[in-house]
Amino acid sequence: MDKIIISKNEILVKWQKCLMDIKDRDQKLEVMKDALEKQREFNITLQTELRGVKKEKRAEAFKNENLRASMIQKQRIESALKNESKKVEHEQIKLEE
Repeated sequence: MDKIIISKNEILVKWQKCLMDIKDRDQKLEVMKDALEKQREFNITLQTELRGVKKEKRAEAFKNENLRASMIQKQRIESALKNESKKVEHEQIKLEE
């Protein structure tokens, strides 16, 4: 009978240890779930910011192309005006001769 009681107590101790281990694992699992959820939220935030940055980049690229086209047009006009100015100077020199 004593052996049965001792065996029962040993099994009970093992059972309680298993329950403690399960409780510990459950707590660790909850911590991991919380960390995973925070990481998901952080990823969503980063994706949102990235979309905003890409949108700004496209807008700036479009603006840059417009400014570049405007600059090229102004350079052409400036070049044409310089050529006209040289022609006028050349004509004045001929007239003065």
